[in-house]
Amino acid sequence: MTTPLTAGRALAALAAAALLSLTAAGCKHSSSTTASTLSSIIITNVCGADVKLYSDGVEKTTLVSGDVATLSSVPPGQRLLEAKKADDGFAVYSQMLTILPSTANYVTIRGGASVHVTNLYGQILRIYDGTSLVGDIGDQITLTMSKVAFGSHTYQAQKLSDGTVVAEFTIEVTDFSQFTWTITP
Repeated sequence: MTTPLTAGRALAALAAAALLSLTAAGCKHSSSTTASTLSSIIITNVCGADVKLYSDGVEKTTLVSGDVATLSSVPPGQRLLEAKKADDGFAVYSQMLTILPSTANYVTIRGGASVHVTNLYGQILRIYDGTSLVGDIGDQITLTMSKVAFGSHTYQAQKLSDGTVVAEFTIEVTDFSQFTWTITP
């Protein structure tokens, strides 16, 4: 004969066994990613051209040059991020990103051309890209400017002593070319 107290315990044990058997039989947590584990990718475009962004091969948005876009609700794992020029589809960025749960991931898309400047002028020169100072270059030195943005660039070489322009060099960046500029007297 069982007492009410032992019957209650037996009932609790039976309920626990039933719950365990349901769990073992395949009642699982949802395999979909929960909102709390999703991440974002914040992309800054300084490449000089509007680009189309792709995540894992799927077009997501067009990002204007000089602007920022956020891809939200990105599941954790390996994600291929690509950027192609909007006007001609030229690939300017491709990288496999490791996205951790609940993180913000930052990417900057830059141009890919380079300009090699060799100063054979006989004195230190100051190099400008338009009105932006690139830097000073000593005589017999080569300066490399990398990740030059797409578009037109006019470089000037000025004497450090008095600011006199001694040379100009204009390029049109449309791909990942390498340009060479040698400054002579």
